[in-house]
Amino acid sequence: IELTEAQINARIAEIQLETMQNIELTDVLVKINIYINSVLTKYCYIIKSHYLTADAGNLDNYNSKLLLF
Repeated sequence: IELTEAQINARIAEIQLETMQNIELTDVLVKINIYINSVLTKYCYIIKSHYLTADAGNLDNYNSKLLLF
């Protein structure tokens, strides 16, 4: 199959657009991943600190820790 220069250039432009969209999508996914990791880290810290306190049964103490993050 022979392609004209215009067809080749059009396909190159399509590939460049797809590449840019993939880069943008990757950027969004990385940001989502960072956000999820930070939230999980905060919750793990809260849970760990909650269970390490002497008054682990005190719900008010737990609620005050939730407000810290």
